[in-house]
Amino acid sequence: MRRLLLNVVLAALALGVTALPAQQRTPPAKVKLSAVLTAFLVDSGIRTTALPWATGSALPIRWATPAAVAVADAGLIKAGTTQAREGRFLGTLGDSVALWMQITLRGSAIGLTGMSIALDSMEVTGPRGQGRLLPDAGDDRAGAEE
Repeated sequence: MRRLLLNVVLAALALGVTALPAQQRTPPAKVKLSAVLTAFLVDSGIRTTALPWATGSALPIRWATPAAVAVADAGLIKAGTTQAREGRFLGTLGDSVALWMQITLRGSAIGLTGMSIALDSMEVTGPRGQGRLLPDAGDDRAGAEE
């Protein structure tokens, strides 16, 4: 009887554990690209050699590692970059369109010395369907052939 009760309890716990993630899934938080850029920009009036690695920690960035990791690229090391950190975030570009973006931080033990952001894709999926981001019609480069 005890064994049966134990099996029932364990089965109920297993069912509850597998059901929880589906119920607790929330859409990823969106962040304005301008907010991310602003977080990593230094005011020109402030003298600093590097930003702390904790910069931007309040932003909804999904980091690949909990902290910066050592860089193996000899060229980067020669240039003074000994550590890096990568992550992804769902960034908005001034309107309701949100795109996944990659962020890469570079620096040393002292702190951050550089940052780059790249779009995963220019494809957009929204409530009205799918599409691609295109240059603004007023942009001189729109439709320009190279």
